[in-house]
Parts: sequence; structure tokens; C-alpha cells
Amino acid sequence: MKSLITKTIISVFIFFIILSFLILNSNKKTQIKSIEEEHEVDKQDTYLYLYDIVVIIFLFTLIFFIIYNGYIKGCIMSLFVWSFFVACTPIPEAGLLISLPLKKYFNISLHICQTFVSLIAIGMLYYFYLYEKTNIIKCIVGKLFLGLINLKYFSIIIISTISSILTSELIDNVINNYIYKENIEYINIKISIIGIFVLVYTYLLNLLINKINKN
Repeated sequence: MKSLITKTIISVFIFFIILSFLILNSNKKTQIKSIEEEHEVDKQDTYLYLYDIVVIIFLFTLIFFIIYNGYIKGCIMSLFVWSFFVACTPIPEAGLLISLPLKKYFNISLHICQTFVSLIAIGMLYYFYLYEKTNIIKCIVGKLFLGLINLKYFSIIIISTISSILTSELIDNVINNYIYKENIEYINIKISIIGIFVLVYTYLLNLLINKINKN
């Protein structure tokens, strides 16, 4: 049963990535009839460039793990690393793999998509911790995550999730400012809050690593 669930997660995740990549890169407007439409196309192209970069990085990671660990174990470790970087780092770079397609499909704000993606990543980490511990412990990220759980540094996950959501909103604001020349409200406050989260995260992560090394 565990093996079936794991294979299902792998299949659904990879299928979503491949399908999204094909759809987003093939669904481009060729005729522009107004300035507003031109701005919207520029905005979508900017998101697409970001998405393509993240997809390429993920595919290289996936191929690397598959070569050294086989298909199933390689996919497990790739999805685990992705989940870790979504839920346990304060910037939303990995989350863009899912949040950008969701934004395109459902036309919702990037930070709302990031919230949903963070919850998915936390759920996947929980599953991997329960059922794939023997596989994830083989990589440095896995050892770090198991140390985080065993030493109860759950604040790292909380801080990372909040910071990623705030950063996603800021990314949205910056792109809108670049394309539409919209003013970014409370930009200094947003940057300051994100900066504080990153500093606290760095401090906690350093404490965690030191404790893991001592053990």
C-alpha cells in the first residue's frame, strides 16, 4: 500500500510538471490588439521565464537522483528535496514550480498559490518522514530534516512558510510595478519583515546544524 501511494504521488507530481510545462510554453498569444493586452502578455512572459528556469533546475535534480539511485528512489529524493525547499526555506523559489501554473490556471494571486503549495509540501514531508525515512536519510537534506524533526525545530517550518508567502506577494508586486508601473504599497515594511524572517531563520538553522553535528 505504501509503495502504491508513493508511486501515485510521483506519477501525479511529474505528470503535473510536464503537462504544465507543455501547456504554458505552447499557449502564447500571437496577436496583440491593445496596450493593456501587450502589458498582460509581458507579465505572463515574465512569469513563464521564471517558471522555465525553476523547471529546468528541478529536471536536472531529478535526473541526477535517478542516475545515482534508480527511478523510484531518485524520484522520492527529488520530491523530498523539493518539499524541503518549499516548506523549510524562507524564499519561494522551489514553490514556483507549482504556484506559477496554479496562478495561470485559476487566475489567483501568487501568495495564495504559495500558501496552498506550502501546505502540500508540508504534507509530503510528513508522508516521507513516516514512510520513506530510510531513503531520505541518505542525502544531506534528509539528515537535516530528520534533525529538525527530532530536535523539534518546527519554528523553522513556520518562519519559512510565512516568509515564502510574503516574498511571493512581493514578487507579484515587483512584476506588476515593472509591467504596469503600479506603486508597491508598504514596500519598505514588506522588505523589512522578510529580512527579519530571513535573519531569524538563518540563526535557527545555524543552531540546528550545530546541534546535529554535536550529536
